[in-house]
Amino acid sequence: HLEEGGGRAKSLPMRLISDVAPGGELINTYGDLPESELLRKYGFTEEEENPFDTVDVEWEHLGEALGVEPGVMGRMLEAHEDILPPTGFSLGRDLGVPLELRAAVDILTHTPNRQDTKRRRVEHRERERKGWIKSREFTASDWKGIACAAQRRTEQYGPSSLTEDRTSLAQAEKAMHESLASHNKAEYFSHRNAVAALRVRVAEKSILDAFHQKCLSHIKRLSQQ
Repeated sequence: HLEEGGGRAKSLPMRLISDVAPGGELINTYGDLPESELLRKYGFTEEEENPFDTVDVEWEHLGEALGVEPGVMGRMLEAHEDILPPTGFSLGRDLGVPLELRAAVDILTHTPNRQDTKRRRVEHRERERKGWIKSREFTASDWKGIACAAQRRTEQYGPSSLTEDRTSLAQAEKAMHESLASHNKAEYFSHRNAVAALRVRVAEKSILDAFHQKCLSHIKRLSQQ
């Protein structure tokens, strides 16, 4: 790992985190990055499922799903900029509900006079914010809104289903390997680019699909109570 300070000028001291035998390979990690960031920063994607994959969902999707006017959403973000990122929230493969999503749902659906966001900010300033947000339990209506937001985000990828995208990915990977074996560089790079894009697409859509199923499960459970 990268050592802080203590290095000579124009140097980056690195320390091994495990023993390496003489003649062994030294490897520096690219970091715990999702497929989209690996592609954007370094130009490649993982062949195996990446445990660090995430997908971003814009606040506008949540607002539309909950029936919130754009102006109200803008005022909410301005008044609660200390806990709400300006663009939206991220979902990961663990399917956990991020803190910022819990906060947004609380502010948008469980606030008397939700338009008065400045007042709400003053009211909550004295509270233990994280404890307050984490203790919030979603209702069936909340989960329906969140499920709808995930579905709206999925629709941005176009009409193809996740199953169809996985089939396209398998075909593109096969074509990439065949062009590599035949030493056709032009075709190889063309197929490699298609594979990278499809891997990102499949990774993000699979997270959205799994999270949507989680929402439906909660809706069913709460509706039966």
